[in-house]
Amino acid sequence: MLLLKITTDASAEGTKIKLEGRLVGPWVKELESVWKSVTKTRGWLEVDLRSVSTVDSDGKELLGRMHDGGAAFIVEAPMTKYIVAEAIRGFENFKKRGE
Repeated sequence: MLLLKITTDASAEGTKIKLEGRLVGPWVKELESVWKSVTKTRGWLEVDLRSVSTVDSDGKELLGRMHDGGAAFIVEAPMTKYIVAEAIRGFENFKKRGE
């Protein structure tokens, strides 16, 4: 059963990681591995969370570390916005590309 689909799209300017499904359990470590591999490249990093349905506490912690490392998040649904705001310690901390 597929719980999380991770798609990366890299260009010379930066990388976009698109997540679809549930960021829980072993999938958190898988995302962390992908994140560490793409952060070796230069440029911006966007993480598209619009198709994420669930994030566990380890997933929130990873999103917080990703944000602290410079990642920007794409979110739409109110619940996902709330989860990310918790992970990055408040809405005022949301980053947009170029900041």
